[in-house]
Amino acid sequence: MSKVSKVKVLDSKISPLLKNVNDNNKKIPFLYVPNTNSILYGCNLSNKIYYKDFDLEKDGEKVIEHHKKSDSSSQDKQQLTNSIISLHSIGENDCISVSDTELYIFSCTSPEETKKHLDIVSIPNHIQYSPTGTFIATASKNYIKVASTMDGGQINKFKAHEGQVLYVSYNMYGTHLASIGDDFKLKIWDTNTFGDGTVTPKREFELDCSKTNINHLNIEWSPTKLEIAVPSKEGVVLYSFEDENDLNNDDGDNNSSSSSSNDDNDKQQKEKYKKVILNNEGHSKEVIGVSYSPNGEYLASFGFDNLLFVWDLSNCEKEPISFRKHNQTISSLSWNPNQNLISFIDRKGKIGICNNIIPIGSRHPSNDNVIENLEVQNTQEEEEGQQEEQEQEDQDEKMNESYINDDEAKEVELEDGDDEVDYYENKKKLLDETAESYHSTSYPLSSFQKPFQIGSTFENVYYSSTKNKRYFLSFNLLGCILKREEVEDSSADSSNNTSSIEIEFHQTTYHRKLTFTDNQYQLGSLGSNGAIFSTKHMPGNTESTLLYKAFSTIPNNEDWTLSFSGANEGIVGVHVCDNFIIVVNAQRTVRVFSLCGTQLNLFSIPGDLVTINSHKNTVVIVHHAASFGSSQCLSALVLDLSTNHRILHDTLALSPNSTLSWIGFQQTTDFLTTYDSAGMIRILCYASSESKSMQWTPLSDMSKNVLESHWMVGLSKSEIYSIVCTATKEYPQTIPRPTLSPNPISIPLLPTVSCKLEQSLVDSKISFNNVIHNDPNQALLIREQAALDSAILRLFQLYIKTMQFSRAIELLYSLNLKKSFDIAFKCSNEKQCSVVTKKIIELKKIFVQKTYDQPSSSSNLTSSQGQSPEKSNSDLKRKELTQSAVVESNDSSDKPSKLFKFQ
Repeated sequence: MSKVSKVKVLDSKISPLLKNVNDNNKKIPFLYVPNTNSILYGCNLSNKIYYKDFDLEKDGEKVIEHHKKSDSSSQDKQQLTNSIISLHSIGENDCISVSDTELYIFSCTSPEETKKHLDIVSIPNHIQYSPTGTFIATASKNYIKVASTMDGGQINKFKAHEGQVLYVSYNMYGTHLASIGDDFKLKIWDTNTFGDGTVTPKREFELDCSKTNINHLNIEWSPTKLEIAVPSKEGVVLYSFEDENDLNNDDGDNNSSSSSSNDDNDKQQKEKYKKVILNNEGHSKEVIGVSYSPNGEYLASFGFDNLLFVWDLSNCEKEPISFRKHNQTISSLSWNPNQNLISFIDRKGKIGICNNIIPIGSRHPSNDNVIENLEVQNTQEEEEGQQEEQEQEDQDEKMNESYINDDEAKEVELEDGDDEVDYYENKKKLLDETAESYHSTSYPLSSFQKPFQIGSTFENVYYSSTKNKRYFLSFNLLGCILKREEVEDSSADSSNNTSSIEIEFHQTTYHRKLTFTDNQYQLGSLGSNGAIFSTKHMPGNTESTLLYKAFSTIPNNEDWTLSFSGANEGIVGVHVCDNFIIVVNAQRTVRVFSLCGTQLNLFSIPGDLVTINSHKNTVVIVHHAASFGSSQCLSALVLDLSTNHRILHDTLALSPNSTLSWIGFQQTTDFLTTYDSAGMIRILCYASSESKSMQWTPLSDMSKNVLESHWMVGLSKSEIYSIVCTATKEYPQTIPRPTLSPNPISIPLLPTVSCKLEQSLVDSKISFNNVIHNDPNQALLIREQAALDSAILRLFQLYIKTMQFSRAIELLYSLNLKKSFDIAFKCSNEKQCSVVTKKIIELKKIFVQKTYDQPSSSSNLTSSQGQSPEKSNSDLKRKELTQSAVVESNDSSDKPSKLFKFQ
């Protein structure tokens, strides 16, 4: 999604009328005048229309008073009987304004001059002109009235809904009319049948909206195709039809006498035509309005969450490409006919302007050109003010985010005054001392990341001004440790302040819940056999206490405590794995204990601690290495504590200017995995099957939805487990208890036609390389080779189908099984790709020779050097294939495959 820009907000002439209106149940008419940079708007509390030209700094707003007619001399009644209901454009030259008693057609260039006037007999809910300007459809009560614009003569009037008809809309050709009613139905009518005596809907769908919001909805047809967008609770729904015959198909007529049959037909139509292009991944509340861009490439939506989203309809992605946040619910919006911007009006009459709504590199919303530059309309003073404001916010955030979470801060209601003031002054003094101790290091403030516990929300909650606090000391795939702090007395040293710790497991059958009283522990870690707790190193503390709570059946595995005295022994991090406990102090000393409390080892790390995590008995310790400008550099030390073997000590790959949010190991593969504050997940994996060199590979980008943040907990081979939080509060709350959300791993390749298949291929290669370098058994290697070849062949089939023969041949060099060559041969032969088929035969022959007759094939390789480039590439590929090959027996019987390894 593109970077969020601020909405430019302007006052309008109707703002004073709506200022004290709590709930305006009517949509505010609002639109751009065709081919201009001017808007028209009005409201149901006035009979005036306002014309605003953004190109004119002065005298750019006019008042148009066409609707002066009234049946009553009362001013209040006049507003009620002649208020503006809707505004529309007809073609590129004319506009229409509709009140509840009359209709005017006037020129776009000279809005004061009227061209036609029609009286309205009954008060309408909505009025829509046909694209040709020859017919007008009026929604009133439970019927639709269709009349001619030439003389106002009625063509047809028919019952459309069981309740009020709320909204009508013509498609781009005027061949179909859609209507919605408070019977929660969307109906599509064939306008060619309006001259007949009886009119029946061609299609009918259920509306998915709440009763209180039905009056706020609008629907809109695409300006380029037979597609209609409808707001709903779940997002925006598109009903698409390939042609008019499909739309007018009478199969499954909705007028069956059986209501159950109607429901079945309605469900069948929904399944056939319904296409949800956005859901709660975008809007968090019900959507109430939609609008297509002038070229039909984009769709804008807005809802009760005060958000405006823009969706790219060309690739039907579920994530919006742009959004804007407003402080009020939007009532109506309109695309600028020539520029890259959207304007809207909210329920309080404020006008919002969203500049550069479509990001650079995308098609312009009003033409086929690609956007190359920003169309900035803000003045220089506004831009400088916004820039200074943003810089100040960034500076404040850097200074405060590590110590006080502003989102958690609440107002303190002082009763007695002095005691509570002293309490929070002492708290602030402690924070200042803590900050000073962290800032005294050799790292710049902007790049220094202080120690944190994996799965802990202590830093997010502890320093807030709330009295009673609840936070997690640890949260992982096994369970969680929850701490409650109850403040009975505002004195910081009061003995009446009590706290408790609860240990819970996701699987209740694993172990019963444990609860105990605590007044001192701020660090915790949950393992499979027990939990470790410690006091946190803070300035002024000369002692630290370590507590181990056992909950396994291991002999002699019982609770124990240990005290650390001296300022140099202040504990900054603890962790428990399957059989060991790791404690790191402020002097960068790592101490290793057994579960029973025996000291086993100690060593130093070359930088301040950042965090610790483990898998089984393999532990990773992250520490600072250096810093570069505003970016920090972290190193990871990976140890096997059961053998004291150092597996890795290398630099972590982080996004620019980001911090480390989580580090751990991928289940089943044991790959070291990181997650940074920019939302990027990376794994440390083997670069190839030939070499044991390793690389950091981006595994998934979790930052696509800027309204959500993911609090990482763990990951498996195919899914990422996280807790979904809001963008403003990036940590989980204790009430209600958070649940893990599985997210599929999606390697961030470039979006191409073959992207999904290429993702599968890269994932299979990562898994295959891991198996090769970890001494696999024969059965496991065969499965991995088959999975890799399956991914290769799926991509090969796509390349053959799309006639990308060079890419198809390139893939053949990566096949690992003789059977895979046979499948590729069959696929190529069916498509009559003689060039590819010939290459398959050649490579299969070389593969078989190399597998069954290594000396012979080796001599052939030597003799082939200096020949054609194709054979030279074949020789290089054969070297790769000789690392490990699974071959079939010579006969056709289903005998077990043999594993061959060549040097």
